[in-house]
Amino acid sequence: MRVLPIIFSTIHAHMKIKISIHLVGLFCMLLGASCSKEAQQKAVVPDIIYEDGVAPAAVFSATRNGHLVSLEWFHDFSACKSIEVLRNTTGRPRNRHRSALLKPETRRYEDTLPDTSSYWYWLKVTPPEGGAKTLGPVRVGADDRKIGSYSRISDKYPWQVRRDNATATIAWSFPNIKYRHIRIIRSTNPKNNRQEILTTLEWSSSRIDELPDPEADYWYWIEALLHEGTFVVQGPVKAEFAPKGSSKTME
Repeated sequence: MRVLPIIFSTIHAHMKIKISIHLVGLFCMLLGASCSKEAQQKAVVPDIIYEDGVAPAAVFSATRNGHLVSLEWFHDFSACKSIEVLRNTTGRPRNRHRSALLKPETRRYEDTLPDTSSYWYWLKVTPPEGGAKTLGPVRVGADDRKIGSYSRISDKYPWQVRRDNATATIAWSFPNIKYRHIRIIRSTNPKNNRQEILTTLEWSSSRIDELPDPEADYWYWIEALLHEGTFVVQGPVKAEFAPKGSSKTME
């Protein structure tokens, strides 16, 4: 009679194994269904990236309050690589200032304007494949009532350029905050042919640049990309010879 308990025990063990196998299978099915559903819910590139003639007002809005402009876009670009905010004072697609380089999941940005002029904005969106699409422009009016608090960029981000016959010295003393990069750019033409000569994270430093042609004139730019994505760009500044007897340096 001792055989029966052994048989029942064996049957019970097999049933537990089968139940466990079924539970594992059910869990895998549920996990697969969840992953599949999550994949279906993943962001896709909006159709407007591939369409022509999209009305700018259907893409994003821009609202001004003094020196601040609040931009908000109505589409999810999180499947793209990046979003750039561009602006100028003419509304023409040339000589546009890069205000910010943002993560693709960003949906809004607050820009700080340097003066009371009216401005035009664009969004430059780079999809996973293919070239970037520039959307806009959207206009914000001038600050006619002058309610904004405007200041020169150079007051907060001071820098200077001096030269002698063979070299130019670029010095800067920026706020001690997080930067993605600080770049020094040089050219013999203030409008084109720019060449990057330094990329650094040093917020306060200097660079001695050996000039390729001591007889030529040189212009410089400095570009700081802040951690949150805002660009601070200054230039062009012509490298001038320091006045005789001058020994003034940045404080």
